[in-house]
Amino acid sequence: ALANQASSMQQWITGLQSQVAATPLTTQALERIVKETVALAVADELGDYASAEQAYMSIASLTNSLGARGNTHTARMLNQKLPTLLKLLADEDAYNRDAFKAELVGLNAALGDEVRRIQP
Repeated sequence: ALANQASSMQQWITGLQSQVAATPLTTQALERIVKETVALAVADELGDYASAEQAYMSIASLTNSLGARGNTHTARMLNQKLPTLLKLLADEDAYNRDAFKAELVGLNAALGDEVRRIQP
């Protein structure tokens, strides 16, 4: 039974890998991932320090990718917010979830403004 479950899981993972490999990471896809990451934090899905730290690293990495792909306006806007987020993560023992969330609420609003700026 366990061997069958492991085989099923391996087939599922293989299928998922194929789907991911077939999905191009366009600038729009990267922007969507940033927005969804920020939205998770705004919705209180990132309640602990480790989750907040992972969200920060994801946002920072995606920001670099957006800048490298020529979306300098969005990357510049995100880069202005990253130092404040990093300061809030500087000390795990002093981590303030509400302050981190408040910064991301502002970032979420800025991302929404960015979408309205780009779309006709």
